[in-house]
Amino acid sequence: MNLSHIALAGVLVLAAASARADDLYFHSSDGPMEIHIDQSGRVHGRYQQESGAQRPGRLVGTAGGNGSLEGLWLQPESDHPCGYPREGSYTWGRFTIGNAWGAYPYGSWGYCDEIPNRNWQIRR
Repeated sequence: MNLSHIALAGVLVLAAASARADDLYFHSSDGPMEIHIDQSGRVHGRYQQESGAQRPGRLVGTAGGNGSLEGLWLQPESDHPCGYPREGSYTWGRFTIGNAWGAYPYGSWGYCDEIPNRNWQIRR
């Protein structure tokens, strides 16, 4: 193995180490939330609303290098359906969760293509 192969192997090891696979669990204003981040940084999660319509929801998105998560929330139905489907649902919107691995995470969400501007209370 020559020096360029060793350097390339080192870069690949560093890139793999920077991907953060993890499971996160929160209590949110919508109920319990469970989020899985795979090695590639993709986010898959679910939550269950405990009050009101008690709709199950899911999350899909990506993990950012700054400790944030962002993507789409999706539900089977809502009082505010969107004009077109995403991930097979007409009930969706965008979300962000900041400080996801910290002691005090925070989140926001919006309907459909709206910029997330509604507070999503999240705690460990």
